[in-house]
Amino acid sequence: SAAACLAGARAVFCTDAHTASLRNSANNADANGVGGLVRVRRLDWSAVDVWPSPSEGEFGWSSSDLQALRGATVLLAADCVYDDGMTSALVALMSRVLPALGPSAVAFVSLERRVNFCLEGMCARAPAAEHFHRELEAQRGLLVGSLVAPDGVPQ
Repeated sequence: SAAACLAGARAVFCTDAHTASLRNSANNADANGVGGLVRVRRLDWSAVDVWPSPSEGEFGWSSSDLQALRGATVLLAADCVYDDGMTSALVALMSRVLPALGPSAVAFVSLERRVNFCLEGMCARAPAAEHFHRELEAQRGLLVGSLVAPDGVPQ
């Protein structure tokens, strides 16, 4: 969120469904000097059709938030792929939101390939990343995904 603000994004939303995570996001934005620019809002990917509804409360969505959201052209998601249910909800939400934003809208999803030894098959795998790729494949036509290898990215 801070990087998007510093790069000149007109509106930046940082979302989560959980209050503790939202408070942490707000504190991080403040600590990075972009607290007045980042809009921290509650968004449960599994409970939204296309757009969140206006809501009250500490992390609620105002009418001006929703107007800014409808003008988005870039969706960023980082470290959101670790739970199959929420990953499915994220991909389903992107498949509804991106077409509504128009043909120039794109999503960038950064994920860590968490490699685990799986008893099924008795091998090392990255099941969450594999699930994400299957979900993208299921949305072919609505979403086009490509894998960018982390060559040159410090590990």
